[in-house]
Amino acid sequence: MKKLRAFIILILFTAVFCQYVNAEDATYVIYKDLFWKDKSRIDLIDKDGNLFTGNGKLVRYTDNDTSKPLQWEVPLVKGKRNGTEYGTGYGYLSDGEKDKEEFVNGIKKGYNIYDANDRLVFKHSNYSVSVEGYLAAIEYQYHDSGKLSWTIPHILDNTTETYIRSGLAKSYDEDGKLDGELTYINGKREGLYKLYYPNGQTKFKFTYKNDEAIKGVCVKPNKTEIPLTEAEIMNWNNGGEIDNCITALEELQLK
Repeated sequence: MKKLRAFIILILFTAVFCQYVNAEDATYVIYKDLFWKDKSRIDLIDKDGNLFTGNGKLVRYTDNDTSKPLQWEVPLVKGKRNGTEYGTGYGYLSDGEKDKEEFVNGIKKGYNIYDANDRLVFKHSNYSVSVEGYLAAIEYQYHDSGKLSWTIPHILDNTTETYIRSGLAKSYDEDGKLDGELTYINGKREGLYKLYYPNGQTKFKFTYKNDEAIKGVCVKPNKTEIPLTEAEIMNWNNGGEIDNCITALEELQLK
């Protein structure tokens, strides 16, 4: 699975260049003559240091060329970004992906990435001015049917400037029922990983260390726990399934 790239949240340059018709009531604003007042990127100023208080849209075109495709635009209200910024990023998104960012009085409130089917792929939150990025994100994965299969929390690693998996991840079956829970710490699976029958009862329990299962048990419908063999654990770590835990009849009774 591809990693999140931290620069997807650093989506605005340290200086914004703009061109506008009337600073007090701009219809459109494109990069040329306006700059961010400071690293918070809340207020815009002109080249003389005057605060920009106009209304309109802050617009970004490919290569700052208005004859090329629009990359994103966001409403400006009294000189501050307010509302939703829609766009296609700066080239870091995959083909067909789109993004949008929410602003309230110039303050970033959230940043989302959507795939070519308009499904939410990453949801970012908790923007920090000091690190100029969102501190948390949730990754969404989907079954081939398009239904949600995983939600995986991430945190921003300031050292590597990338997102790493951290927290409780949850998996879902085709019917939308929770069928698994595991914990990530610093990008690796650690501790207990539980898989569930359709009725919510525990089916498997694995113990993870440094991103690998080191032991596990199959839980029968009567809640009897059967330890898994080393061969079964190795097969599981290699992406295999454990399909001799219960009979088909037992599984059917748990639906």
